[in-house]
Amino acid sequence: QRNNETTMPTEVVDTPAKYDFERCGYVFPPLLDEADDMMQAALLMYPFTKLRSLARSGALGSSNSLSRILETPLPIRDVVNAIEGNAEALTEKVGNEDVDMCRAALKGLYERHEVSDEGVETVLSFTATLMAYGDERSEEELVYGVGVDSARKRITVAFRGSVTKTDFQTDACIGMVTRPNPLAGMPGQPDEIKIHSGFHEYLLKKNDNTGKSKYDEIMGHVLALFKGRSDH
Repeated sequence: QRNNETTMPTEVVDTPAKYDFERCGYVFPPLLDEADDMMQAALLMYPFTKLRSLARSGALGSSNSLSRILETPLPIRDVVNAIEGNAEALTEKVGNEDVDMCRAALKGLYERHEVSDEGVETVLSFTATLMAYGDERSEEELVYGVGVDSARKRITVAFRGSVTKTDFQTDACIGMVTRPNPLAGMPGQPDEIKIHSGFHEYLLKKNDNTGKSKYDEIMGHVLALFKGRSDH
């Protein structure tokens, strides 16, 4: 960070620019599959963040099952069960409109499983495990989740969509910021990339207390998960 400006990290341990994917035999999935993973995660993040916030404040009472959702690792199936099991309490605390959104999210998730080929579940599916969840300041900062599915050999990072006033103000910062491309050197990659200025700020701004950005937090989790999972 220089002169209160955020800077794009240009070096990360084992970045794709420095890693020989052909040698390791990893095959990238189709873009549609990648987008599907993100959508499944997003469908869960809206109601799960609300439920965690209520559990953290004690608004739903105290129980082992509620305290468990504040801990990681947490199987995705437990995430779904917690949302479904607290639908009535969520209705009382946050109103019908928000709960209807939660139910629509779960309905969409189940529908995605029903149409999967030959019953094969996708990456952030009921076989995955939530390894990290950043929502301590969900009204002021972005919310992210990091999941791993060893059956599919995938590590997925997902972000909650826009909910709060801060989120929408960030969305409105539509100018583009030019930064060095961490993947420069790979075939077809330019030396520089342009990033939405609002999300650039949200993701890369350093926290005054910790000196770390959300990017630093997320990459810390991701790199730790890759240790011992070289085939992911």
